Amino acid sequence: RWSLSHQSATGIILQLGVNITLTYLGLGMLLVFMYTAFAVPIKRWFLLWIVAAVLYIFMTQVFVEMTEARRWYNHALQWFVVIEIVRGMSRPIKNKVPGAWIVGAGMFAFTLYVALSSLALIGGLSGTDLSTMVRNAVTVFLTVTISIFLARRFARTSLDLESQLAQVKQLSEKELEYQRTEAELRVQHAQEKAEN
Repeated sequence: RWSLSHQSATGIILQLGVNITLTYLGLGMLLVFMYTAFAVPIKRWFLLWIVAAVLYIFMTQVFVEMTEARRWYNHALQWFVVIEIVRGMSRPIKNKVPGAWIVGAGMFAFTLYVALSSLALIGGLSGTDLSTMVRNAVTVFLTVTISIFLARRFARTSLDLESQLAQVKQLSEKELEYQRTEAELRVQHAQEKAEN
């Protein structure tokens, strides 16, 4: 009996560590996507957030019990992402960057979910079944909006390249025509000189 419960506890701790690691990896990658997709400058505090997240992941493996300080640490890490997404997406949406509203919708749903679930946990409310279903729906919605954004950007780039290729062809035809006319004028000028 002892080994079964010990293995179960070890498995739970391992699963918790994997879940926390993947959660913060996902949050970090979401911010990196936002920074690169919309040319948002990476602030120094993002690098500090990475260090804080790594420390939190390490802490969860060493100190299994969820203390009040660790709970607030977790909330602070999540709220940083919420605030950074609002900061980072506000300018592209305000400047009407193509596709920003699509990603903004997904990011808004995500930040709303994180904010409400964090406030619910701070308030002592729970509803893990609803929370898991909503989290999964928000994750799928965010993934779909990012996929739509990337597909639109790829299509727009492809169309821009086609347009530029057509312009290059047109300019090369004009250049060839110009060179042909120039050559004909030289030949004609040489013939006129030879006749005189």
